[in-house]
Amino acid sequence: MTTQTITAYDLIRRSMMLINAVAAGETPSDADLNDALLTFNEMIDSQKLESLVGYLLEPEAFTLTPGKSRYRWGASVPPGSGDFIAEQPVWVNSATCIRQGISTPVEIISQDDYDLIPIKSTPSAIVEKLLFIGGDFNNAIVQLYPVPTEAVTLSINTATQISGPVTLQTEIALPPGYLRMYRYCLAVELWPEYTNPSTDIAAIKAIAKQALGKLKVAHIDTPLARFDDVPGVEADCWNWRIV
Repeated sequence: MTTQTITAYDLIRRSMMLINAVAAGETPSDADLNDALLTFNEMIDSQKLESLVGYLLEPEAFTLTPGKSRYRWGASVPPGSGDFIAEQPVWVNSATCIRQGISTPVEIISQDDYDLIPIKSTPSAIVEKLLFIGGDFNNAIVQLYPVPTEAVTLSINTATQISGPVTLQTEIALPPGYLRMYRYCLAVELWPEYTNPSTDIAAIKAIAKQALGKLKVAHIDTPLARFDDVPGVEADCWNWRIV
């Protein structure tokens, strides 16, 4: 996938140009740049709550501890605790359990689904279900079922976005479509601080909404209907004997 690279400084300056906060070729003041940088970091931090904005599914592999089904996930997790020492995500997109080189899909479930499991201490070499509980300031929680009996590998895919906070010199590599979205969305965020009668903020908001919407649509994973989901259809063949 082709990426576009831009510094946070250039992205901020171009966003400010959209709302006529600076003219073409003009350098924003240090005070304006620092304020806009804070706004940009607030925006990308807020967008981490939107799972369809992430532009890369980044797999992270963790070795499970036999007999342990509940894991803390965070950068502050103590080493040697058997938990997941890594930056905690906001969302978990998918997961697989890898045992002896064979990958088995792990179902991502809700708290309600987990509560319906009658015997949560059931042991198994293969993990079948994963409950992700969003963390507080310290750790997230990963609850697995069944309880792993071996040191199998759990590979979890999370949606990656810009890792903030960024500085003015940070070089940001973005896939197609993201540069336009960030530029126009940031312009909308900055506009209340630089209201200008000559700024067509309605048009800028429309483009920001369109750019963000296109990215979300592109990331929707639409499940395909399978033949075995339809009554009377077996082994990819229509069973004409069943009406």
